[in-house]
Amino acid sequence: MTMKIYLWIPIFLLAIVACNTTEQKKVSYQGTKAISAYDLYYTDANQQLHDIEVEAKSAQDIWTLEFMADPGAIVYLSGKYEDDQSALKLLILIDGKVYKQAENQGDTLKFLTVSGSIPYD
Repeated sequence: MTMKIYLWIPIFLLAIVACNTTEQKKVSYQGTKAISAYDLYYTDANQQLHDIEVEAKSAQDIWTLEFMADPGAIVYLSGKYEDDQSALKLLILIDGKVYKQAENQGDTLKFLTVSGSIPYD
């Protein structure tokens, strides 16, 4: 009887370890469709907020930032532009698939924001 218990202990411990591991996800932020400079605010892999100015020359220019993050982590990307002839499209991709996206054109008053938390799936 005791021998059977010793055989099950490693299996039980392995099951606990397997359930507690979370695989990190690849997060990609993208900004595009702008024809002039725009400001971006985003959280990074350490959940710290950053702000940068992106110089865009054409609507085909794509700003990208990639990092690895744990499921449950907050992802946040927000932008604003001043040129009323411009536009902005923001995307958050997780493992290469679009998670959140938003876009606008000619709206210099509002921030365009996409955010959420990385799914555990």
